Amino acid sequence: MVESIWLDIQQAARTLRASPLFTAIAVLSLSVGIAGTTVIFGLTNAYLLHPRSGIADNCFALETPTGPGMSFSPCAATTSDRPLASITNPTKRKKLREMS
Repeated sequence: MVESIWLDIQQAARTLRASPLFTAIAVLSLSVGIAGTTVIFGLTNAYLLHPRSGIADNCFALETPTGPGMSFSPCAATTSDRPLASITNPTKRKKLREMS
């Protein structure tokens, strides 16, 4: 089994050495694909999966009424401006309790 894999690797190396233009294009394509995937994952991870702290959890809501004739926009406030009971994330709630 190991000998078969080693022979396949040797054959692949000989083939790639025989056509340097194809090798360069293949390496360039792989590097661009890996770099693009890394960038997309980094942006998705930073902005969708782990948003910055301090941004309201329900920022997509337009307005939330808080009393008669009053309205509150959660996108304009940070988590420290909101009442502790309105924070739905237990970890954030615990951190805010510790800071108070």
